[in-house]
Amino acid sequence: MAYRFLTDADFDAQIFSTLLKDESDAALKLSLEANEKKAIAIISSRLTGRYSLAAIFDADEDERNYLIIHYVVTITLYRTLKRNAARKMPSDFKEDFDMVMADLDKIMAGKLTPDGLPEITDGNGKVVEKPMHGNRRTTNFYI
Repeated sequence: MAYRFLTDADFDAQIFSTLLKDESDAALKLSLEANEKKAIAIISSRLTGRYSLAAIFDADEDERNYLIIHYVVTITLYRTLKRNAARKMPSDFKEDFDMVMADLDKIMAGKLTPDGLPEITDGNGKVVEKPMHGNRRTTNFYI
């Protein structure tokens, strides 16, 4: 299969490979590829502005971050298995998916900082400082 970021071995670590290697099921292959792209988009939307997305998703197979691999595989499998019968989805997959989404929300909020993710750098290789946001608005209307 032509994945952008994952390999077949990445799926083998989380699900029995026999479930994903049915050569006669072309729809399954297309679904896995499409759902991998969607998983990358979901993760990218949470990591943008904090980490270098190009460095994360264009890394060589040996240099990929294992946490990101886990996140992409979990989201891809959840979306692929859910397309058949949502009510028959094993609870383990739902719990893993919910945990991944909660972790991504924490990363987006800055409450969780995964090790090994490349930060955004400028042309000189210096890490770009994160912008600070403030608000001078007061909700106390009484003087």
